[in-house]
Amino acid sequence: MGSNEDGQLGRGDAKDCTVPKQISPDKFNGKKILSVSCGMTHTLLIDETSTVWGFGSNEHQQILPVGYVYDSPTVIPFPDLDGRIMSTDCGDNTSYAVSSEGLVYAWGSNDYGQAGQSPKVNTDIFHPTPLTVDGRMGGEPLTGAVSVSGGMQMALILMDTGVIMGLGRNGSFQLGMGDPKPTTYENAPVTVMPSWGTRTPVSISAGQMHSLALMDDGSVYCWGENMVSQCGTSRHKAVPTPMAVDLRDLVGNKATIVSAGNQFSMAVDTQGEVYGMGANTGGNLGLGNNNSASHFTRSLSGEMRDIVLGLTTRDNTYVITGYNTTQTEELWDRRF
Repeated sequence: MGSNEDGQLGRGDAKDCTVPKQISPDKFNGKKILSVSCGMTHTLLIDETSTVWGFGSNEHQQILPVGYVYDSPTVIPFPDLDGRIMSTDCGDNTSYAVSSEGLVYAWGSNDYGQAGQSPKVNTDIFHPTPLTVDGRMGGEPLTGAVSVSGGMQMALILMDTGVIMGLGRNGSFQLGMGDPKPTTYENAPVTVMPSWGTRTPVSISAGQMHSLALMDDGSVYCWGENMVSQCGTSRHKAVPTPMAVDLRDLVGNKATIVSAGNQFSMAVDTQGEVYGMGANTGGNLGLGNNNSASHFTRSLSGEMRDIVLGLTTRDNTYVITGYNTTQTEELWDRRF
């Protein structure tokens, strides 16, 4: 449901949809879909055979090398795939995938090196087919990746060692390298400064120009742009290295899910309550008003009475809940 001007709903047309409507299983040859990830105007899915499907805008070749729009699901080939695809994620106009062998693949927009290739800054060089993201030493593919999260012209990668790496745009310290002056971009993965001590990151989320990481003890760290307190501090200055976020309103001061949106952040506590901080001009924090929040503040989500299974953000906030069946509720819609 939602905007569909570029066919990103995969229904074979360009009509917006205000209520949830199923994409016909016939479009996936009857295969079950296991995961979905959404970019600015394109969508990626993985089916039960680990086949990756894409639809929506192809302006930056984030789906296939040819064509401008795909309004129905289309299989995305991986010419040099090692293993099988386990997960995908979308940046604004870049696509990412992680294989069972721990390799990261990227394709689409690369104007700030977010696809892992040398860019010409502010000149959008496309990479139309999935390529492995190389490490910094010797040009060999980066290995040991567990998950990837695409943001605006940047991405975060969680490694099996617990290390977080980042690449792409870094003008607001969103790669968390700890340098006193941010670099413009990094086209090969750099290590996020591990300021969390003995804690181990278990999930990551890249926002517009800020980043979130959830630790194994339920603590949350944030870094990058903080102009509207999306990193959880009222000091409206960029946060150059990961900083512990105030979780005083969360039950047990612990989070189980985090998600970074466009200038705001969301979290779920151990009781399934949803919290938000940062910009709230469209009501995307779910507070019942349009006031921003400088720390994680409880939303009006108690009416759901279902178990929160997932959380995803961009301009809107979506909460995936489950009871006897799994359902998706769009709680707060920022309307343009």
